[in-house]
Amino acid sequence: MPKLSVIVPVYNAEGYLDRAVDSVLAQTFADWELLLVDDGSTDASAALCDRRAAGDGRIRAIHQQNAGPSAARNAGLDAARGDYAAFLDADDWLDPEMYARMFTAMAAGGADCACCGYTMAYDTGPGEVVPPPLPEGTHPPEAVLDAVVLPLLQDRLRVGAFTGMAWRWIFPLDALRQRGVRFPDAGYMEDELFLIRFFALPRSLACVDAGLYQYYQSPGSITRRWFPDLTGTFLRVLEAKADAVAAFSLPVRDDWRDNSAWAGLLAAAGNEFAPGAPGPHPAHLKALCAVPEFCHALEHYRPEGMNKRKTLVAALLRRRMFLTLSALYAVKNRGR
Repeated sequence: MPKLSVIVPVYNAEGYLDRAVDSVLAQTFADWELLLVDDGSTDASAALCDRRAAGDGRIRAIHQQNAGPSAARNAGLDAARGDYAAFLDADDWLDPEMYARMFTAMAAGGADCACCGYTMAYDTGPGEVVPPPLPEGTHPPEAVLDAVVLPLLQDRLRVGAFTGMAWRWIFPLDALRQRGVRFPDAGYMEDELFLIRFFALPRSLACVDAGLYQYYQSPGSITRRWFPDLTGTFLRVLEAKADAVAAFSLPVRDDWRDNSAWAGLLAAAGNEFAPGAPGPHPAHLKALCAVPEFCHALEHYRPEGMNKRKTLVAALLRRRMFLTLSALYAVKNRGR
């Protein structure tokens, strides 16, 4: 059996999938299997998955009806045969040394799992490198709780806040299965919930301070599309986080929900101006501010540490200056 199962959810990724697969083939760590989970693609991705599987016995293609990336990842977890699991998005790719360095770090410190940094990758070349949540080396469970779990609950606004992306980690597969840790069918923030549920119980962590995962920023992803149920999805995720806080007695601040709610409100406000969003925008902004969780955050929490744009948006929302905010977004979006 392989030591590592690499799981790739695939949906209409025919233009990128070969690059992702080739980056796994190029790994200096060779004890792996690659699971390509075709999530009901309507382009040539399904055939491409089959072709790559036919060409290498370490690659398996799994096909399912379209159910979203969480369901595709979970299908990969169900089929995985490795001791550990890792995730790769179909439009991203890996540094050749990524898994070798992560397993070496785990072995050196006796850690249960590993994490590395990632590089923002553009068509023009590499961009910013985002480090792992903790410095190079091995860290005990209490440090992981402080650097991973608690920030995902109560530090969602500050510039440079920890981002919960599941694809730069290596997880022990038995622990995932024993704990019943899976990706929720949320459509938003699934990775955050996955990490919270996994690390809520003690786990030591090895960190590699290098941008080994290449997180591709395609031109199409720069202009975000409208998410019709972003607010409802966010509120469901917020309740799922609250359930985890209660179930694991996590030591969060009393104001953690307001901090998270502000992040949700800012995301929802921006979503109202994404391409395809219906108007009238001021009325929708007013309705957002009347949502009980958002209203409580507006009245009881003053967000700090944000970038200039979010600080301005927050100030206008607090003052209920919806027409002004709509006008500013209109100016911002003219170049789209």
